[in-house]
Amino acid sequence: MAGHRRFPEELFRTSVPELRPEQGRFVLSRTPGMLRMEEKMRGRALEATVGATEQGIRPPVSPEDVLAALFAHCGVRHCDVKVEVSAPPVDFLLRFRNEEECTAVLHLSRNFVADGATLSFGRWHRSRGARTSELEYLSKLTFERFPREAWECDGVGRFVNRLGGHLEEMLKPTDSWYLSVIAWMKNPSDVPKSFVVEVPEPDVLPPVKSNSDDPITPSPPRAPTMKRTVIHDLLVHVSEVVDRGPVFTDLPVEYQDLTMDTTRTHEFTWFGGCVDGTIPTRMRDGAHCFSGHNGNGSAGADMMEMLN
Repeated sequence: MAGHRRFPEELFRTSVPELRPEQGRFVLSRTPGMLRMEEKMRGRALEATVGATEQGIRPPVSPEDVLAALFAHCGVRHCDVKVEVSAPPVDFLLRFRNEEECTAVLHLSRNFVADGATLSFGRWHRSRGARTSELEYLSKLTFERFPREAWECDGVGRFVNRLGGHLEEMLKPTDSWYLSVIAWMKNPSDVPKSFVVEVPEPDVLPPVKSNSDDPITPSPPRAPTMKRTVIHDLLVHVSEVVDRGPVFTDLPVEYQDLTMDTTRTHEFTWFGGCVDGTIPTRMRDGAHCFSGHNGNGSAGADMMEMLN
């Protein structure tokens, strides 16, 4: 990071709390790395909470205090456990090298004392401290002008996350204009009709030229002052939405059957190159007249096989 410099005449500094939104929302799809981390922690991780005294005071307890008490109570060596301060409402996350010692410490819950304070333990679980929710709408989305090098599950999945959904399936593309996916969405009505995607350029360091006759070592490259990107202007089409929610109507409640299965599919017509809700101002020409829902927008080898 750059050095700390201040300019007294500067009225607003970038990212001051007053300029930032109060809250954001993001869907984080589970990655293979997350699954591996969860597997490592299953049966070998505990959450610890410091109990209050009779006066209702929770005394301060450090990770070093817990580490010393683990050795005193159970003989757990420092090299076999990691104690970390955790986010409320718990106080510590304990990660053990083996399940046997983890279970032995769990059985000491409420009888475990560290620096005069009593600790209680519980098994770590990925949902601890979280709230439950649902992605209710199975939807078909189509993207125009999506970066061609990002037509793979990780890149597309991250973009669907940003739209408030979870990628379920990438449909086989028929050309390089449209990319369609099936995704579980939080609220398809919140999906923007267009989207600006900014992709950082890859880091390419210039080759260092060596000269055996020159005894002076070349100076290291300067720290970058910016990260170059390329911008893609996307169109996002919502093609179909499976809706199981209530039917919005102006009928009085007494005329509505609230027990009825309301599952229905909303289908929407869209046109290539046009924002949803608009129609093209001219006919397609060139190669574009062969693309689309029923077009023959490719020829030759299978596109997906070529990428594998």
